[in-house]
Amino acid sequence: METQNTSTTTQPDQNRLLFETEAPSAAPNTMPPALKPQIEIPPPPAPLPPSVTSLPRKQLLEQIFQTMCGDYHRRWERELLFGADDDELGRSFGNCYCFGDELNLAFQTAADPALTITYRIFDVPVTTATFAEVAQYVRRAIQIPEKKSDAECAVLLEAQLETIRVERRQQMKSYIRSLIGEKYPRTTRKRKSPSTLEPPSLTNEIADLLFAPDCMSEASDKRLLVRLTNLIHRKANQEILKAADNAVRIINNAKSDWRCYTSYWIDDNFEGAEFCRGFEPSMLVLMT
Repeated sequence: METQNTSTTTQPDQNRLLFETEAPSAAPNTMPPALKPQIEIPPPPAPLPPSVTSLPRKQLLEQIFQTMCGDYHRRWERELLFGADDDELGRSFGNCYCFGDELNLAFQTAADPALTITYRIFDVPVTTATFAEVAQYVRRAIQIPEKKSDAECAVLLEAQLETIRVERRQQMKSYIRSLIGEKYPRTTRKRKSPSTLEPPSLTNEIADLLFAPDCMSEASDKRLLVRLTNLIHRKANQEILKAADNAVRIINNAKSDWRCYTSYWIDDNFEGAEFCRGFEPSMLVLMT
């Protein structure tokens, strides 16, 4: 009896276990975890460039003169053509002051030192340079040759003046043409044989008479006044007084032009020479 009762009581429990479905599991947590804010770390600051005062003396002087002479080659055109000795180059900066972000420079021509370098803050002295050292650094920076002989300089000067003469005659033609009322020559596409050359225009004829070697003398003025007055009166059909007035205008303009562009080469103390040539030799900027 006990065995029968046990089998009857366990049968429903087995059926229940066989057909009972498994309880659904809890849905997984699909929410992403909370993101932590990312903190951007700034890059370290760039190191400051070393101070020029920390450079060795030779390297400091080399850097100064490369900066002073690098972009001003027109300042040294005469020295590049004729050459220069150490005494000229050592005093080529004259008496001047140059101010930079860190250094101040003081050039003088009286006695050594030719150059005194001071720190801008509190005007603390850094170093000095003699006339011989200034000449050495300038010659190396600009590649200036040694002083040439007087005969060589005379030949080079005449060639340079001839170049200026051709340029200024070409530039004067517009002014001459405006005074005599001559029109610009017409250009044609037809080719002419070399044997048939056109006669020179009045403008070219007048321009070729200007800028003679003695153009700054009174004898040249008298000679040009007579010649130009006759040309303008006869070929431009102007009255004699107007022709003379225009001749005077042309002569004065040419003399001013010639003095302006040649005084640098012939060592004439003309204050407007640097302005005419388009540069200022005293405008020297120190390193930034």
